[in-house]
Amino acid sequence: MKLFFLYLLIFLSFSLCKKENDNPNIEKQYLFTDSLTGIQLYENPYMESTIITTISHATKVEILPENPAYTIQKENTIKWRKISYGQSTGWVIDSFLSDKVERHYFSVVTTGGLPLREKPDPKSKILATIPLGYIGEFYNQSKENIVIQNQPGFWMETSYNGNKGWIFSGSTAISKNLQTLEERIGEFGDEAWFYRLYNNLENSKLEEVEFDPNAIETNAKISKFDNYPYTIYQIQRQIAEDDCTGKENQVIFKNNITGKSFGNREIFSEVVVEQNHPLVRTVFTTSIPQKCGCLIEDSTLYFLLNDRVLTATFKNKDTKAYCEYGTVSNIELERENRYSLSNNTMYMYLKLPDCQPNEKILLYGGKIKDVKKFKTDMFIALRLTNEEVIVDKFYQKGIPEEFHNEWETATSDPTPSKE
Repeated sequence: MKLFFLYLLIFLSFSLCKKENDNPNIEKQYLFTDSLTGIQLYENPYMESTIITTISHATKVEILPENPAYTIQKENTIKWRKISYGQSTGWVIDSFLSDKVERHYFSVVTTGGLPLREKPDPKSKILATIPLGYIGEFYNQSKENIVIQNQPGFWMETSYNGNKGWIFSGSTAISKNLQTLEERIGEFGDEAWFYRLYNNLENSKLEEVEFDPNAIETNAKISKFDNYPYTIYQIQRQIAEDDCTGKENQVIFKNNITGKSFGNREIFSEVVVEQNHPLVRTVFTTSIPQKCGCLIEDSTLYFLLNDRVLTATFKNKDTKAYCEYGTVSNIELERENRYSLSNNTMYMYLKLPDCQPNEKILLYGGKIKDVKKFKTDMFIALRLTNEEVIVDKFYQKGIPEEFHNEWETATSDPTPSKE
């Protein structure tokens, strides 16, 4: 009888192990490639190794269980991951992998529109002209950088009105965040982007990134700021003139309680201007989203919550409305900001200008400063707590009656806290 139970136990153990082995997906991990020019699959984890193949953008690959490998060079440290792709296995650079398919967007910023060409060549046939303010998606780009009319950039493959072709990045603004483009440029004659300002900030949550302060290049300059529970790293690098994909200045938020790090992958160069300004547990930065394209400077406000970091476009100074037409076209809102330091709230009163350009301005460019008419206005009250950002919005009401007293007693020039 004992022998029978021994055989039964061995049989059951074998059956359970076999069931586990029959499920090949139980421990498999998959990521997606993120490089519009494709990523190289290397035989070994170093740049001098044999290149097996090039894997196109947004390809799903299996991550093999081997630990990551690192190569330490004079100017940087490269992290490698071993993957399986088709019938091949090899190593790829970790920064070119993502847990989701990354989409890439562009917005046309030239008044005369942007030619869509049949081939990536400035002399190629023009299939269509993409108008100012149009926002679209591109899914491939040339590896070589070029200069057209003193503007550096590269060719991007996209589609417009059923035509598939190539456009020049130097006449566009580029981002992985669709809302960022809508808020930065806006579409002339379409105020939908204005109404979307500060809608659902949870959608603007920063992505979690892998970050090791000890793996930063030895020649990079690092500044650190403490803002409980975060340590903010400002990393300043020197990159080659023809490097369109590197990051010159990068800001990383490391949560010292959860151990997680957050960063904005789409920005080429970002600099911390002030922290705890205009509200406690905020960080104000200026940035250039891309190098090889239209160099429009942004300003961003980060909200440091206990378990995540939210972000929104923000200008910390009052502005007068204007409309600009030319090589770079833009709308500036009429803006007045006020702040209540006692309840960590800021108030914004924004007006969207209604500009009426004449034919000369449309043809040769120019700026309309003396705005007489506005399409609509919006009042925003934004309060920051440790757990959330609470936003109240009102349209075409001026300063709402229920916020009148708060607006009158708020300050227009908060003093940043240094704590």
